Amino acid sequence: MEKFRGSADVPLTDEGLMKAHKLGINLAERGGIDRIMASDLNRTLTTAKVLNHYTRAPIVHVGTELHPWHLGALEGQEVTPERVDFMNDLIRNHPDYQIPGRGELSTGDGESFNQFKNRVLPLYDNVLRQHIANPGERTMLVSHFRNKKLMEAWIRTGAKPSGEVDKEEMTQDGGSPGSLMRVSYDPRIGYQINDVDEESNQRLLGGVYICRHEKTPWNRPDSIPTGASTS
Repeated sequence: MEKFRGSADVPLTDEGLMKAHKLGINLAERGGIDRIMASDLNRTLTTAKVLNHYTRAPIVHVGTELHPWHLGALEGQEVTPERVDFMNDLIRNHPDYQIPGRGELSTGDGESFNQFKNRVLPLYDNVLRQHIANPGERTMLVSHFRNKKLMEAWIRTGAKPSGEVDKEEMTQDGGSPGSLMRVSYDPRIGYQINDVDEESNQRLLGGVYICRHEKTPWNRPDSIPTGASTS
């Protein structure tokens, strides 16, 4: 059964931890990374520490800026199509509605979509500016589903300082736990987003990499797709 995670501090499963080790080995064999930034929730911080172990890249930032959208009383509840539709409607039509309450394992109060967006985007803006200044460096953000989607949705509208995002992009699925994405900048064509093949042995290029944390007990079973995921 998949449950809404948000700010809830749930750990990795044994499978998730094993896959984090596999990813760390793969990254090290492909030239490593230069720095790691992570949310301070257990599932992301554990993933980040495993990547640090294999790549020796320093963890330079840990904090709430990379938390997923805090989902209030939804955290810990079963993901259903109706609740996913409710979340997507908030993104599209009611971005200032603050989800009330907390779940049993929540670490923060519920947020509106705009509160989530405005918390995360300043860090993204800073990281992308550093990438433009140092295009060969490889920065790894170990974060969550909605954070990965937020980067994609912001880039799709040009990564403007105004913080506009592609709301339809925000409501799409975002791959499986542990999925990896690279953002790079080309002065001729602007920002580019590419999924990274975790089975490849190709050397890692410069860019900002976003790794969704590995699997937790609240992630959906691999065999049961449910549409847009939850954190």
